[in-house]
Amino acid sequence: MCWFRKKKKIIIPVTKVKKKELPLITYNETYKSPNFSERRSEIDSIIVHHTGGLMPGCRNWLCDPVSNVSAHLIIDINGQIYKIVDYYKRAWHAGRGAFDLDGDGKISPAEKMWNDRSIGIELEAIEPYEYTNSQKDALYRVCYNLFYEFRKIVPDHVLGHKEIAPDRKIDPANFSMELFRRKLKEMIA
Repeated sequence: MCWFRKKKKIIIPVTKVKKKELPLITYNETYKSPNFSERRSEIDSIIVHHTGGLMPGCRNWLCDPVSNVSAHLIIDINGQIYKIVDYYKRAWHAGRGAFDLDGDGKISPAEKMWNDRSIGIELEAIEPYEYTNSQKDALYRVCYNLFYEFRKIVPDHVLGHKEIAPDRKIDPANFSMELFRRKLKEMIA
């Protein structure tokens, strides 16, 4: 008689968003950042930031090779969305960080490699870090569309930079990521 150990089935959450429900998004793709590299893993998360500066200065900085930083998108105070790095490229937005995304109580090497696995979104904001309704609406629409395009991104995988690097980052300041995730869950329910 042969005994076999049953393998534990790993369940990967996916978002079920219907294409017909996708909100229309117009991206301004006039500006491109040279600050990116090739991805080494699948996209399964979104990291939300604030710029700490105003347009066009923050956009110019993220597109300047000297800065050595970038993001995939910038959402300005009017809700205009600038796509400066292609989603399938690795933008340099997250830096060092760690977050137990799968909730297993351990930080795996992959849970430290946020640039590889995430899409970076910058919200134009300076102190006191207030975000317009147009910005928030654009961010909801972008996330909803990304849930459709990248099925491994679920609302619980939408994180603030401050959550993955709490020892060195505050962004997006004055922005409740918990409330934002709750509203995203309501949108896709």
